[in-house]
Amino acid sequence: MHGPDDRRQRLGERLRRRNPRHRHRCGGDWTLTFSWPTARQRLTGGWNGTWAQNGTTVTVSSSAPPAAGVDVGFTADYSGPNILPSAFTLNGVLCAAG
Repeated sequence: MHGPDDRRQRLGERLRRRNPRHRHRCGGDWTLTFSWPTARQRLTGGWNGTWAQNGTTVTVSSSAPPAAGVDVGFTADYSGPNILPSAFTLNGVLCAAG
């Protein structure tokens, strides 16, 4: 069994994303969005962007140019099963997995 700090670290590490597929589509301001599968998951902090959670929807926004790649990450807390989000969008466009 892991403590809450361990769980937050693993979740944050799993969901750090780089998405080179969208670099050409995004020249300035950008927003990455995903939804938690349950209401028991909660954003506790983030880096390399402005993070917010409204209900189960999480967003990170930035004006950092993504041409060189943007590495965003966050910490989160949860109770019960930790189910990862199934989809991410960048400026409203669905991101490819992997």
